[in-house]
Amino acid sequence: MTFSAPLYGADLLNTLMDESSKSWNLNNLDSVLNDSLTNRVKGVNTPYCYVGSWKAFFCWHTEDLDLSGINLIHEGKSKFWYAINHQDKHIIEREAQKIFPEHFSSCKQFLRHKTTLINPYYLKRKYPELRISKIEHK
Repeated sequence: MTFSAPLYGADLLNTLMDESSKSWNLNNLDSVLNDSLTNRVKGVNTPYCYVGSWKAFFCWHTEDLDLSGINLIHEGKSKFWYAINHQDKHIIEREAQKIFPEHFSSCKQFLRHKTTLINPYYLKRKYPELRISKIEHK
């Protein structure tokens, strides 16, 4: 990482999908959110585009409002996801508080800021009971 930093663009209010596409399209997903919200909420009921190069990564987090997320790789190599069961989130939260006490003291929900990295293999060694899934997204 120190010799060449990855390139990454986050929360770009856009999508690579053609607005006129009649097939499945992130711009026009039917959902309860679109039916009940009168306004568009960036990244919640509108798509965000993320652009990453080799070695780019994203921090541990829970989606906004604990909603589900949809991710589509338009081009490039596989992306690897590390996920834990919702019932185990207290383990990561407790460990993050120990490692980053200054962040926790200024915001109890600091993991939602998407600024915290903790190696999943470190977590697994320290908490063998933690169930971590590694998923390859092609």
